[in-house]
Amino acid sequence: MSLYDPFAILGVSIVASERRIFQRYESVTAVLDPDRFREMSEFSQNFAAERLELVRQSYQDLMDSKPKYLTQLQDYVAENRPKPEGAIATALSSLLREDIKKIYIAAIRDLSELQFSSRTNVTQITPQLTDLNLAYIAIALDFPNPDEGGSPIPTPPRNDPPEFGAEAEPDEGVSLIP
Repeated sequence: MSLYDPFAILGVSIVASERRIFQRYESVTAVLDPDRFREMSEFSQNFAAERLELVRQSYQDLMDSKPKYLTQLQDYVAENRPKPEGAIATALSSLLREDIKKIYIAAIRDLSELQFSSRTNVTQITPQLTDLNLAYIAIALDFPNPDEGGSPIPTPPRNDPPEFGAEAEPDEGVSLIP
């Protein structure tokens, strides 16, 4: 079974507000705009077009039903109890509980800044973002590190209201895919 993670494809955390999701969508679609690829190889044009379609679908899915996709990820973690594969996701589970959310969001932000800077980054960073999302959910559901004690970190509410008054971090570092 292939796991679909629209948060990772778009490059946002599972706790991102609707405003942040929209800002990221606008940023990525500008990078993947077909007009930017007119002078590039057919392979680059096709790659960007495919990624743009994935990004559009992920954005639409999150706008239509963010709680549904969060629940699917939570269910996947509960059923499969995946172990983190990447160094960042592995390190996340060893942090103090009060630091986890802050570091998770910072790691997602840092990786997403690089995500669409090259074809290689797109194919390597998106799975790392999924790995981080699954690790964060596993920690939030209190599966790993049961000997640590303490209560699990809170997960976002299932009906997360938009936070249009909050300032979102800017997407910097997003550039044209060579």
